[in-house]
Amino acid sequence: MKKNNVEYFNLVRYRNWIRQEKLSTLYDELNRVINGNNAKKCGPLISCTHFLRKNGEAIELDFEIMVPIDKDIPLTLEFCMCDKFYIEKVLDIHVVTSKFSFEKEMTEINQYIRENNILPKTATYSFLEKDDNEMIDTHIIFGI
Repeated sequence: MKKNNVEYFNLVRYRNWIRQEKLSTLYDELNRVINGNNAKKCGPLISCTHFLRKNGEAIELDFEIMVPIDKDIPLTLEFCMCDKFYIEKVLDIHVVTSKFSFEKEMTEINQYIRENNILPKTATYSFLEKDDNEMIDTHIIFGI
């Protein structure tokens, strides 16, 4: 765990309500938009679930996703450009684990936060460094 500031510039951003089962489609569309405009990612995939609600049987998320890129690109209504993402005095919890253990790791992190009376001042963001078929390498970050 580290305490730093986090700052990224020139991000493609999405924030809206989305059904949980449509998240992979959203990630695919984000990659299509970036690659289709010959832009390059220059930072991690940043995501945050702000709220959850149940709509019948479906779970809907107030979901935000951002990716820093190397240039401005024309975007659809679904995505927008964000000049800057900044969080001051962050608690950065680096998690490297198997996909199967990720939920367990997150439960342990939440327990640690409760037991140590840590009160986040911002939403909790995930900064995804690597996600393959076996391992997840991410940073769980929030302002304190």
